[in-house]
Amino acid sequence: MYDEILKRIGVAAAIRLAVLSLLMTASFAAVAQGVTFTVNSATDTSGGSCTATSCNLRQAIAAANATTVRDTIEFNLPACGNHRITIASGTLHISRPVVIDGTSQPLCGAAVPGDHTSPIELRGPGVNVATPAFVTGLVLDSTSSGSTIHGLAINGFSGSGIGVGSSNNSIFDNKIGTNTAGTQALPNRTGITISAATSGNDVDNNVISGNTGTGISVLGNSTLIYENLIGTAIDGVTDLGNGGDGIATSGAIDCEIGLGASTGNTIAFNGGMGIRVGTGSHGNTLVGNKILKNELLGIRLDSPSANNGQVAPVITSVLRDTAVVGNPPHTAFVFVIRGTLANATNSFFVDLYANDECDPSGAGEGLKFLQSVRVVSNSSGDAIFKTATTQSVGKFVTAIAQSPDGNSSEFSECAATPQFLGL
Repeated sequence: MYDEILKRIGVAAAIRLAVLSLLMTASFAAVAQGVTFTVNSATDTSGGSCTATSCNLRQAIAAANATTVRDTIEFNLPACGNHRITIASGTLHISRPVVIDGTSQPLCGAAVPGDHTSPIELRGPGVNVATPAFVTGLVLDSTSSGSTIHGLAINGFSGSGIGVGSSNNSIFDNKIGTNTAGTQALPNRTGITISAATSGNDVDNNVISGNTGTGISVLGNSTLIYENLIGTAIDGVTDLGNGGDGIATSGAIDCEIGLGASTGNTIAFNGGMGIRVGTGSHGNTLVGNKILKNELLGIRLDSPSANNGQVAPVITSVLRDTAVVGNPPHTAFVFVIRGTLANATNSFFVDLYANDECDPSGAGEGLKFLQSVRVVSNSSGDAIFKTATTQSVGKFVTAIAQSPDGNSSEFSECAATPQFLGL
């Protein structure tokens, strides 16, 4: 799995994403393309047909479920701009491959650069509604593989905003647990749940915040989760934390949470762990994520079987020096980072992060990804590493170990830098 480990390097991450795009294109091509159903009513009545003059979302989904091809559902609700569809008749079940595109709803005037509003909002009955209990907004049933959910705001469901029970789906550019602008919490219980016996699902560029429980619950294998805001508003800095863990895996294998320095997730302000790797989960790589200000640990391996109990590195010192760098050559501060990794029975990577503060327990977080260092064990199975960077390292440096078979460790303990020590 060296190719999977090497993806943390920027170029390799770009190649990985390109390959993923080709694979998903091939997967979609294998499903015959169907027709487009246009939603022009914000009602939520069941029964009836989806026609050119009268079609709500539930009717459009029912029509798409009745075909054998991959259909598209678009929106053209009366009056331009944002629309709320109150889901009053239970979960929307998708049983055939479909593309649901909330961004197809006409805007009011020209698109505004940087405006990431999701114009279609699906509003549930509320998190605390006892009957019906645990209503999920959209569910991708086991026969819906190859679907896309794009450009929706999904909130107010007592179960999950989206439940995934099939494989090779793409969920991107949605607001799960917030308003259409991604600025206010309108919680579901869980943001997204990816069920066991699924694989190859892709969750990217979403705001998954404000939910009362976990942001993303992952039981399926080979799930890719990258470039999401999990626990923040759309600006990436405002506290909109989920009440539980940011991401929690259970029995999930070979998942990739962050694909490199430029494709990581921001996971902050959540009421539990930033990332919890649960019992039976292994081969899960956690690369390039910005993890900070979660109530509990930034990364937690729940048991010896979680990511095979991969041990964290120990940073022994962070010292400041000067060196001649660049072209034209000039003198600059260089930070020299030293550390060790026990039981490194093969060639490992150690990912280094800069921080302005530590977790209250003393364990590290990951405000800014610095670089990766390849380390090789000695005859005793231990590794010693040393690297230098001209980047600002903040007040503390932390590290994560990445094994050759893709298991990431928890964060190391914080190591104080010369800035923190006043040197």
